[in-house]
Amino acid sequence: MHVHIPRILMAPLLLTVILIYGCTSKSETTKSLETTGIVMIDTKTAETFQLESVDSYPAINPTTGQKTLMPTLYCPSCGKWYPVPPPEEAQRNPESRKCPKDGGPLVVDGPLQ
Repeated sequence: MHVHIPRILMAPLLLTVILIYGCTSKSETTKSLETTGIVMIDTKTAETFQLESVDSYPAINPTTGQKTLMPTLYCPSCGKWYPVPPPEEAQRNPESRKCPKDGGPLVVDGPLQ
């Protein structure tokens, strides 16, 4: 028996699996993120921030007061955080959850600066 899953359902399903995997697999050699909060990256300075909640994107940088923070995912291969579109947009574009350098999967867990 072959079950056909519409493509429109595959992206949210894939993102959910990635997020669950990223939240449950923690590296013992890096500082893990707590279950609350979202990691954001400043698009001007590349500095990362962990915020409890975000109302809109880009979010306000607590240091500068400017709207320069975007959601981010971590590449374990290159050891770098990369900005990604807001979750609603990322669900529609699976390529946004791949590393721009090596094409590997980006994860939600990684070391903070």
